[in-house]
Amino acid sequence: MAHGVPLPVKTLLGTDVRGLGFSVAYQKFADGVWFPMSYGGEFELHVLFAYKRTIWISLVNSNFEHVDVRSQVR
Repeated sequence: MAHGVPLPVKTLLGTDVRGLGFSVAYQKFADGVWFPMSYGGEFELHVLFAYKRTIWISLVNSNFEHVDVRSQVR
């Protein structure tokens, strides 16, 4: 998913992003509709040779209800 940081930026500024990616989990409902239920990701951030962090993100879609909606435009 991620494109690499250019080599001059890595060597001169000491900046890099590693392991950038994500995962999505879907759930299938009764009428065959798939809906995303969770999302997660993790990456490492290195900035200016001194700042180094690992960042995680986790999202959960809960209490999802599938309703039948009928509308008509006249």
